[in-house]
Amino acid sequence: MTEIPQFDDYQALKEELSQGAPWHQFIACKDINPLVFERKAANEPWKDFEKRIAIARVACGRCLVKDVCLDDALEHKDFELFRGGMSGDDIETISRRRQRYAS
Repeated sequence: MTEIPQFDDYQALKEELSQGAPWHQFIACKDINPLVFERKAANEPWKDFEKRIAIARVACGRCLVKDVCLDDALEHKDFELFRGGMSGDDIETISRRRQRYAS
């Protein structure tokens, strides 16, 4: 299992990122199957989907760069995955609201 770099405080992380460290190296989900973060498949039982989302929520909950991940999802209109602690539907809703208020 890959070690996630640890920081004593958020300020140290912000400094690393401001010096050009790629945020992807700090993600808490790097060893989790990417399928966990996908939208519910039409034929997938709700019980299985709820298990996957619980895993995603835990990973995002302990992630140092959750906010950066969410911003990246919004910037790239990535509505298909659970990112930054939010579902693809939630990310899409935020994106639409931002567009509405920007105009």
